[in-house]
Amino acid sequence: MAKKSADEPMMTLPELAAYLHLDEKTVYKLVTSGKLPSVGGDRQWQFRKRDVDGWLERELLGEELGDRRVAVDA
Repeated sequence: MAKKSADEPMMTLPELAAYLHLDEKTVYKLVTSGKLPSVGGDRQWQFRKRDVDGWLERELLGEELGDRRVAVDA
């Protein structure tokens, strides 16, 4: 089992909502649907900044790639 680094940035749900510039309810829905990577659960979620940044990058790249596929196929 991997150890948690003491200096690894972690965020709470309210902190993550502020970081993503989203409403807490929106972040809650993303977490409970399994779309957003989290640690813990059952109302005690925490979020690793590196995991959230990776998720955000994949989401943004997915949209860009999807737009290119549509443009090429059209």
